[in-house]
Amino acid sequence: MVLFSFEDFVKKFNSVSKQHLEKLYSLIEDYFENCDKYGLELRDGQYQMALSVYEAIESQEHLVIEAGVGIGKSFAYLIPLMYYYELTGRSFIISTSTIALQEQLEKDIKRLSSQLCLSTTMDVVVAKGMSNFLCLNRIEQIIKNDKNDKIIEQINISKQDRKDYPNIKDNEWQNICVNNCTYSKCTNHSNCEFYKRREKMVNADGAIICNHDLLILDLTRNNGTYGKQLLKKVNFIVCDEAHNLESKIRNFYTKEIYVDAAKNILKEALKILENLKVEDYDYDSSIKLVNSLSKHIADNANKEIEKLKNKGIDLVDCNGLTFTFDDDVRLLSKQLEELFSNIKDSIQIFSKKDTEELEDNINEMYKMFKVLADGKDSNYLFWILHRRNKNYIYYAPKDIDKIAFDIFFDRDNLNSRLGDIKTFIFTSATLSIGKNNYSYFLNNIGANRIEKKNDLTVEYSYESPYNYDENALLYCCNDIESPSINKEKYLVQLVNKIKELIRITNGKTLVLFTSKSDMNYVYKKIGNKLDDINIYIQNDGSSQDKVKEQFKNDINSVLFSTGIFWEGIDIKGKALSNLIIARLPFPVVDPIMEYKKSKYKNGFNKVYISEMLIKLKQGIGRLIRSETDKGIVCILDSRMDAKYQDVIRQSIPIKNFTTDIEEIKKFVKEIKINE
Repeated sequence: MVLFSFEDFVKKFNSVSKQHLEKLYSLIEDYFENCDKYGLELRDGQYQMALSVYEAIESQEHLVIEAGVGIGKSFAYLIPLMYYYELTGRSFIISTSTIALQEQLEKDIKRLSSQLCLSTTMDVVVAKGMSNFLCLNRIEQIIKNDKNDKIIEQINISKQDRKDYPNIKDNEWQNICVNNCTYSKCTNHSNCEFYKRREKMVNADGAIICNHDLLILDLTRNNGTYGKQLLKKVNFIVCDEAHNLESKIRNFYTKEIYVDAAKNILKEALKILENLKVEDYDYDSSIKLVNSLSKHIADNANKEIEKLKNKGIDLVDCNGLTFTFDDDVRLLSKQLEELFSNIKDSIQIFSKKDTEELEDNINEMYKMFKVLADGKDSNYLFWILHRRNKNYIYYAPKDIDKIAFDIFFDRDNLNSRLGDIKTFIFTSATLSIGKNNYSYFLNNIGANRIEKKNDLTVEYSYESPYNYDENALLYCCNDIESPSINKEKYLVQLVNKIKELIRITNGKTLVLFTSKSDMNYVYKKIGNKLDDINIYIQNDGSSQDKVKEQFKNDINSVLFSTGIFWEGIDIKGKALSNLIIARLPFPVVDPIMEYKKSKYKNGFNKVYISEMLIKLKQGIGRLIRSETDKGIVCILDSRMDAKYQDVIRQSIPIKNFTTDIEEIKKFVKEIKINE
């Protein structure tokens, strides 16, 4: 079977030498023609996607490409990348959103390495952040202090990966994981798994698989955690699950204003300068200045809190309040900005000690006070979060798209800082809104600022090859109470409706919530069993692998979940035949979303509905994970009337639709879910 004639192949890549193309063509065609030998089947769109990825690589253009569930997008970009490495020796990075996906990609590359018959051995390194590894120094310190710590009893220092300790809660793990690593200066670095992994990554020749957080860190900082050296070796970067990039960039640049931390940094810096006989600084006055600013910020925050209380607004429901600046805050911040600027210069000039970490901390303080000094006139958003009766002040850049453009598309900026990065491939199953409308995603990553049109190619979506028409049905329950009108009535109806739907499929149900409190309420009312059906709930503060495996192996069970389970969970077969979405996943109203909304004429539709649709598509994507999967999607939201119904149905692959629960029962019987 000839999938693509060589003549057409040459036309597609007319800038490449014929000899090079002949080799590549034969390799790609051979693999896809014979993939059945490897226990795989040729999927619609996969071969075409692989060619598009190679074209982007060879032409040094960026590529945005949406691939529906079942296309096999990982193989579609891995095959051309691995063949290109074989032919040219050029390394690449794959960035994705979760550790589970990183580890799956590692398996895929190792599998393909044998199937593709590569003559060159390729390094494959999974790069995880330091908090994913046990810190041997911290363990030693706990033992040295002879603390009766039950956590230590669970530790085996030969196993240092977070995944090896599913029973340790996140808050406990934070006390024993790596933080503020000193790398080669650490006395335990030779036995440290994090350090070993880092060294492999820096020296890797082949594939590096990281998460979006680490990628953004290296793309934005000349000497970040993994430094220039890593990116100097890389020519191509694939951003898988690219719909998460904008929020990851924003999170990276969001800073907490913790003024009191300046005291410790001041103390350390001024001690060094005092020892060096630099006498221009008054420690007592500097500390008073910090204390004064801290008080003014607290006073301003409390004023905003009081305004809300007087209006009868429940602070628990607030995800961010506008922070008001007064002249005192700006004046004091300006003084501290100048102080830390001078200290930074003095440390660099006079100190001969190793002060790299201190200089970084001083620089962070300088940036914070500069932002505060500019106040409302700056390019930052400021807000208050009220948690546990404490006020936390945050700030973040207003226009993330400008930063994203610099990160991904400003070639001069990239090459001057990071080396020879040629191409970014952005891919996900959920990049478009409606039919092939990528504008929201392109705006979020700064692609709308690209001046040269040939710098970026946007491919139309490769739709899922799975038969949704026969195998899936969408049920919309629009007669349920709105929680904004009557929360108590809504919760009672929600419990009853979820119970009814669980019984229809005899379990085999994943329930996705948008609110942890709603999830806990429903679980409390139903309990851990409904009839003979086991009900599991997402763990609070510990690894989710255990509860996921329980649900997967207990075929007639139910899993209540939120957050991370909206994407990334992959459960094939009858174990997941009923997907219940408790509420449409609109983003929480906060200053960031409101600012984004203000930039568009029809801001709510452009921002809030777009964000909701992307997350909804991710959630619905959990149901059908193979050609034989069958099931129902049930959305329990009063807003599923004519208001949002049309745009939702245009955006999802499931076209069969009903508002009648009896139709659900009939469909389940027809497709034999319970047999």
